[in-house]
Amino acid sequence: MSQRKGMIHLYIGRGKGKTTASLGLALRAAGAGLHVDIIQFLKGNQSNEFNSIQKLPNISIKNFGREKFLTEKNHEPIDEKLAKKGLTYAEKIINEQKCDILILDEITIAVAFHLLKKEDVIDLLNQKPSNLTIVLTGRIADEEFISIADLVTDLQEIKHPFKQGLKPQAGIDY
Repeated sequence: MSQRKGMIHLYIGRGKGKTTASLGLALRAAGAGLHVDIIQFLKGNQSNEFNSIQKLPNISIKNFGREKFLTEKNHEPIDEKLAKKGLTYAEKIINEQKCDILILDEITIAVAFHLLKKEDVIDLLNQKPSNLTIVLTGRIADEEFISIADLVTDLQEIKHPFKQGLKPQAGIDY
C-alpha cells in the first residue's frame, strides 16, 4: 500500500449520484494502480455496476444485501444480519491493510434504518490506518459522520424523471 494521506469521504443527499461518485473515485484510483475494495450495504448483486466492476483489475466488490429495495419500514431481521456481516467484512479489510480505498456504499442508510449501530461504524472508522481512504455513502448521515469526515459532498435533487413517472432504467439508474 502506498504511503499517502488517507481521508474519510462522505457522499450524502437526496440527489442521484452518491454511488456513482464513489465508483468514479474507484475507477480513477484503479487507473492509478491503487487497490479499491467496495462493500455495498442493502444491495444485492443485481446492479450493473456490480457486473462491470467484477471485470476490472484492482477493484473488488462484495454485496451485503438482498435483491429487494429496502425502506425504513420494510426491512427484516435478515437485513440486519447482512449489514452486520458487511461491517465485519469491512473490519477484516481494514485489518489486512491491502487496499488503498475502502468504499462503504449505503452504510449511512444501514445506520439510519437501525441495521447497524452508529457507534460500531465510528469504531470502524477509528481503526482506519493513516494512509487508507474510506468513502461512506447514503442519502442521509448522522451529524457525527459529517464531523468526522474530511470531505463531505451533498448531492441535492433539483429535478428527477422518477417524479414524472419514469421507471428506473438499466445502465442509467442501476
